[in-house]
Formats: sequence, C-alpha cells, structure tokens
Amino acid sequence: MTIKEALEFDNYSLEAEVLLCYVLKKDKSWLYSHQFNILSSDRTRRYQKLIVRRKEGVPTAYLTHSKEFFGLNFYVSESVLIPRPETELLVEGALKFRKRRPKILDVGTGSGNIIISIAKNRKGDFYASDIAAESLKIARKNAAKHKVKIKFYKSDLFKNLPQIKFDLIIANLPYLWNNYPKFEPRTALDGGKNGLKIIENFFKQTNYYLPKF
Repeated sequence: MTIKEALEFDNYSLEAEVLLCYVLKKDKSWLYSHQFNILSSDRTRRYQKLIVRRKEGVPTAYLTHSKEFFGLNFYVSESVLIPRPETELLVEGALKFRKRRPKILDVGTGSGNIIISIAKNRKGDFYASDIAAESLKIARKNAAKHKVKIKFYKSDLFKNLPQIKFDLIIANLPYLWNNYPKFEPRTALDGGKNGLKIIENFFKQTNYYLPKF
C-alpha cells in the first residue's frame, strides 16, 4: 500500500492524515510530497487498525495519545478527559490576573493542560490536584515534558491539600448527569445529582482557601 492509497482508504479525511502522520512520525506536508512511497506491512496494519478504531468512535486524541491545547501538545490517554478548546478561556483569564507572583491552584487537573499552560506563560507558584492517581501520573508527565514546576496532590477536591491561601483557584469540574461520551472517563464527567453535586461541594470549601477581600 502506498501513502496515497492509505489516505484514499478513508477518503482523505482529516483523521486519516493525523493517524498516518502518527504511524509514520512525519508531518502532513511530508505525506503529500511522498504519496507514492510504499508503507511496510507492519505500518499498514497499524494504520488500518487505527482507522477501524476511529470508525468505532474512539477519539483520535486517544489513538495518537496527543492533543493540542493553548499552543502546546499534551499527552492524553483514556484515563483523562480530552482538553477542549473552550477551556482555553480559563487559561486566558488566569493570565490576566494582576498579582505579580500568585499562588494558583487547579482542582481536578486531569492531564494538567490548564495549570501547565498557565505556568508556561507567567510567573507564579503552581499547584494541582486530582482524585485519580492515573490522571496525576499523566499530569506529571506533561509537566516534565513542558519543563514547568507544579506541586501535585492526590485529593478529592481540597481534602488532602496544604492549609494555605491561594490567590486564584481554577477548576473544570464534572458537570454531567447522563449522556456520557462513550470513550472518556466517567469520573471526569459525572457531576452527581443534577450534574451539580461536585461543583456545589467545591464552592462550599473555597472560602477556606482564598484570602478575604
């Protein structure tokens, strides 16, 4: 199978391009300038298997273990929620926070995409927590990849956090109560009763961790 035939296999879809780039470890421009290169049998099998899984509904980000967020590339797996473009608004808001060197906490960090993006773009002391050990493992991996210093804690909301005051607390918490995406972790999406239980618990506790104004 040639590269051209591989792309035709899924009608030149964007997913086909991304998955073939992933298998070959090349970029899109290389694919189209080498369309008549022949793929090895091993790479052909790997590519076709990924295409089948994508058609089954598995998100491309999970197949490539990669997702762009705020101009950075993050490692993701099915243990963490895939970063959404709209979540970049939280990063933009944090970057406008005026204190010179704030203490910033990210509750329910997942892949670490929010706090890492903030830490890459401003000075401060950065903290992050998550209830899932596997999520923290991925967040630490992403922090090391992007060379930022963040203190991570395994914690259900604020339960195991140090008793200090933070200048800014950010959270992108679970808010659904039904219709969960099939392949993403339910713990990152299930907000409990009416989708608000975790968010309500969060707000009940924030006063203990924020300075009084």
